[in-house]
Amino acid sequence: MKAVAILAKGKTGLIDIPKPVMEAYDCLVKVETCGFCSGTDMKFIDDEHSREKLTYPAVLGHESAGRIIEAGSKVRYFKVGDSVINPTLPWPATDAGYIIRWGGMAEYALVRDLQAMIDDGLQPPQAPDRTPTRKIPGSISMEDAALILSVKEIFTSLRNFGFKPGMDVLVYGDGMVGFGLCLFMRRQQAGRIYCVGHHPQRLEKIRNEAGANQIVNTHETTMDDALQDQKFDLVIDAVGKPAILVEGAKRLRPGGKVALYGVLSPRDSKIDLLDLPNHITLHIQSFPYREHDCHEEIVEMVTRGELDLKTFYSHVMPAEDIDRAVAMTRDRSAYKVVMRMPE
Repeated sequence: MKAVAILAKGKTGLIDIPKPVMEAYDCLVKVETCGFCSGTDMKFIDDEHSREKLTYPAVLGHESAGRIIEAGSKVRYFKVGDSVINPTLPWPATDAGYIIRWGGMAEYALVRDLQAMIDDGLQPPQAPDRTPTRKIPGSISMEDAALILSVKEIFTSLRNFGFKPGMDVLVYGDGMVGFGLCLFMRRQQAGRIYCVGHHPQRLEKIRNEAGANQIVNTHETTMDDALQDQKFDLVIDAVGKPAILVEGAKRLRPGGKVALYGVLSPRDSKIDLLDLPNHITLHIQSFPYREHDCHEEIVEMVTRGELDLKTFYSHVMPAEDIDRAVAMTRDRSAYKVVMRMPE
């Protein structure tokens, strides 16, 4: 079967790998789509995600969606025909000639029935290939389904950061994450929402569709000129830069919080604590935390028509166009790309 993989630092393409082999508690999933993550996937491609050196090929993808086509003999909580998100390849797969970097961008993947294992007195494995998969209604398109994980991560992060109605918030980042943060905060009755970036169309989208009170284009003005002496209760770095955390912390009221959502690079991850102001909190969450807790809530928003997942992505491309997807994500000509796996 075909899979999207990193072939060398900065280089991607399709490779042929074995179809995953089911065990008794597994379901085989025909993967239909997978979101391309401008944070995690791109940093894996550039070998900047962690201190661990990558070996190649490495199969990408953690925003996968598909339908179950076969169920193992001990599966009880899934069935053939179920639509699911987050199926992955078995971990670690090194003996198959490749490694997994979440492994959702493949023609086929697996879902493990963790609840059935628990019911049978077994300890489910904790490896990344067993990320808790969730069912979704068949009425949600596979293109939209590829965005559910990202939306859950954004939505849950606000709870993790301690966001409350009435808070004044400053968001750095005008991409899909910045858009989602502003959208959910506005719906949850934020006070003032300011968003910082340098892509005019994206900033206008955040103002017009997500309800930001003010946008700041740093290619047109300075932060000091734009904000003057305004202070905020919460500052969120949706980019992943220590310099943003330090700059943003200076915009806080006493007792405020600066929160990291973006993915840090190992070569750019140091902060001098003496650069931070007195009496503020630094909250690090560059990796999702308990994002699945809000699954049903997000799905209900979508099925009730209260949340349009199409506003979170701009392009759907075949897996064969992975190089174009990477290039368009890198130069920001694509807002968010959903990859369609081979038929």
